Amino acid sequence: MSVDEYALSLFCLAKDDCRACRAMVRQPEEFSDAIFGFHVQQAIEKLFKAWLAALGVE
Repeated sequence: MSVDEYALSLFCLAKDDCRACRAMVRQPEEFSDAIFGFHVQQAIEKLFKAWLAALGVE
């Protein structure tokens, strides 16, 4: 897998976490704050890793 493919893969995974967060916002009574926070943290971490990968940082 190339660096660009890896960065794109992480970006797509982050989008999945963002979609989950949007769904949780629509039904907040169904999800705990901890679960929501976990997905927010995961999205940010994956976006940051994607950015670093795109820059060529290992």
